[in-house]
Parts: sequence; structure tokens; C-alpha cells
Amino acid sequence: EDFDIRMNFDGDAFISYAHMDDVELIEGRKGWVANLHRALTVRVGQLLGEAPQIWRDPKLQGNDLFAETLVDRLRHVALLISVVSPRYVRSEWTRREVAEFWEAAEKQGGIHFHEKARIFKVVKTPVPLDMHPPKLQSILGYEFFKIDPDTGRVRELDEAFGPDAQRDFWFKLDDLAQDI
Repeated sequence: EDFDIRMNFDGDAFISYAHMDDVELIEGRKGWVANLHRALTVRVGQLLGEAPQIWRDPKLQGNDLFAETLVDRLRHVALLISVVSPRYVRSEWTRREVAEFWEAAEKQGGIHFHEKARIFKVVKTPVPLDMHPPKLQSILGYEFFKIDPDTGRVRELDEAFGPDAQRDFWFKLDDLAQDI
């Protein structure tokens, strides 16, 4: 059957992230999450042949009330994209976003669609799996970092770390976009 999951939702995807992860490394440039959002919108749009509705909340702070509008938004998107980092896994807010999306998805026929999860885990910075929100632990992630084989140091895929990191970012982003 050629059923389009997008027909049942107001938006295609919601990006759940910790605001600290969108602070620009180089002043005057966009933050990492803003770059991911823009690039995903463009690439998914190119693959679909129409612009997707990918949404994130750019302004909420940890001390704001968990807005009903946000909860409502989470109930009306087809996919959740979680940007996992040390800050993300410590945030009560992001854990609640995952829980609210999961609960809504279960009422909409399940968290899976054609054997694929409706949650995409973007791992910006590695965090031990047991620290990930429980609902995300079984989901394979898209690793947006490389580990230097000589030093064991982690390097995020960001243009600030040079052309190789930038190229690897685009390869990983393209995998994510095609799977979405």
C-alpha cells in the first residue's frame, strides 16, 4: 500500500535539543542545531520534491513552564529528531519532549511505521547509552562525531573543525535525510 504517513500530521518533524548545543562555536556563525535544521530542511525537501515542515522551539528556556502549545505540537508531528549530547540527557525538558512524543505516537498506531522507528537519534556528542532517556536507548543513532584513533578524542562534525569534518557532516546528514 502506498500510504503516506505525512497526510495524518500537521508537521513532518520536531527537533528536540538542548539550547546549549545551539550556541555558535564561532561568533557570527549559526549554531550547530540551526545548521542541522536548515540543512535537513533543504536535503529532505530535495529528496521529497517539496519542502518538509521541520520545526524546533528556538526560544524556550529551562525555567519556562512546559508550554501546552509545545505538547500539542509534539502530538501533531510524524517524526521526532532528538539531538543527543551531555546536556540533552541531563535536561528534564528534553526527556519530557521524548516522553510526550512517545505517548502520542502510541495512541496514533505505534512508535514504528513499516518497521522503522518514528524517532531519529542524532548523537552530536557521545554519551554513555545508559544515560540516554530510556525510550531512546534501543534506537540506533546517527553519529555526528568522529573519534581520533591516535588520541581517542572526540571531534564533532562541525565546519569549525575543518573541511574533513564538514564533508563527514554532509555524508551523515544525507544518510539521515534519506532515512527520514
